[in-house]
Amino acid sequence: TIVRENGVYYRFTKNEKNNAILLDTSRNLMGPWAEAPQFSLAKLRGYEGPTLFRQEAADGKPGSWLLLLDYYSRGQGYQPYVSNDLAGAQFAPDKEFSTPYRFRHGSVLPVTAEEYARLKAAYPTPPAK
Repeated sequence: TIVRENGVYYRFTKNEKNNAILLDTSRNLMGPWAEAPQFSLAKLRGYEGPTLFRQEAADGKPGSWLLLLDYYSRGQGYQPYVSNDLAGAQFAPDKEFSTPYRFRHGSVLPVTAEEYARLKAAYPTPPAK
């Protein structure tokens, strides 16, 4: 996953040598890239499939970045980590985020309120078992 904020590119990848997630930064999309040594999740092992997206400000809370990491080695699917400062590279587990399934290797795309209403109408919530 690569995102750009304030003229800096942030790239999240999996290091296959030690099964860790890396965060690299660059001012140019084509590089050179440099590892962000302050990345707080650099010591996590057994994760892959990083995907990052911006959560817009809502309900009086400031906007933040949400990093989803697939905890494949434990079969737990995406685990959410949040940061309010992408440049600081400090992420913490997000206790408020949840999904109804153990999603893995996905993407997040924004939808308008109208699109969301159409999706809900087309795919209603199944009844509880």
